[in-house]
Amino acid sequence: MRFEGTPLTQHFQLRNLSTILNRIEILRPDHILVTGDLTNYAQEGQFRSVHDQFLSVQTRLERGDGTLNPELWTILPGNHDVTEEGATKDPIRPKLGMFFRWFYKAYDLNAPSESYNTAFPLIRKKLSGENGEISVRLIALDTTVNAPVWRVGVNARGRIDKMQMERLTRELGANQPTDITLIAMHHHPIVVPKLNSELEDYFLSLDDASGRELIKLCVNTSVSAILHGHFHYYSSWSGLTPHGSHMAIIGSPAGTVQIAGINEEFLELREADRETTVGVEEGLAVYNHRHSGDGRWGMNFTGIFLPCRPEPIENTTA
Repeated sequence: MRFEGTPLTQHFQLRNLSTILNRIEILRPDHILVTGDLTNYAQEGQFRSVHDQFLSVQTRLERGDGTLNPELWTILPGNHDVTEEGATKDPIRPKLGMFFRWFYKAYDLNAPSESYNTAFPLIRKKLSGENGEISVRLIALDTTVNAPVWRVGVNARGRIDKMQMERLTRELGANQPTDITLIAMHHHPIVVPKLNSELEDYFLSLDDASGRELIKLCVNTSVSAILHGHFHYYSSWSGLTPHGSHMAIIGSPAGTVQIAGINEEFLELREADRETTVGVEEGLAVYNHRHSGDGRWGMNFTGIFLPCRPEPIENTTA
């Protein structure tokens, strides 16, 4: 697993990440979500390099005082961030010790610890836009397994542990005054046709039980979208929920896996309005930003619009 001289080297990843962060700095977002795979081989020097890049852009955005600000960042681990180096005594996620050593501040923790059982789900509540018109609840999950990245196949498959799922169920079951609820994680919860081979899809997705349980929970609790990364392509899927709304599953392109300077990409969720037959509807529009080899950025609307949830209609009997 030493990809020296190939497109998977950490050198390319850091250059591409710098390009993306420079673009994000211009956009000045309310919040930045990173869905995992901050490193290639989960080495401490690689974590340090990414941490320092994040901190630099945060400083230029004037959003912190020298440590990662949880008001600005949601940073999730990916399967490439799992390592036996710096392992902890945590019974569920012992091999994320190195990840938390560098990113614990983004979890609003005072110091690294031996246990991260309570770290997930990580819940953020934000008011989107300059005037705070839309309230957004972002719930972030850990879907990694306890196998280091060089155990190819076993490591790439995701899971959601029982304790995490129970906490998520309680959070989604609570009556929250939120316009839009988003679930963020590393792995995709369903098979996405035509993007990967059957074998790749099996090894890259959540395990079947976790995926079914998560989607069933989300469609019954008015979740607007599940956001994920991991398999390096932009993808989208939308389905009708039992409540008559739509829930989307959106995969962000991982442009940092490319050769430096070629097709870096990321997604932006931007506050927007759209005309409907009954008037103007508020929500979040999903845009794709892509940097091409000629040094220019292009942006296009993906066609995905996540509307604010209307007030629930109470059941009545005649």
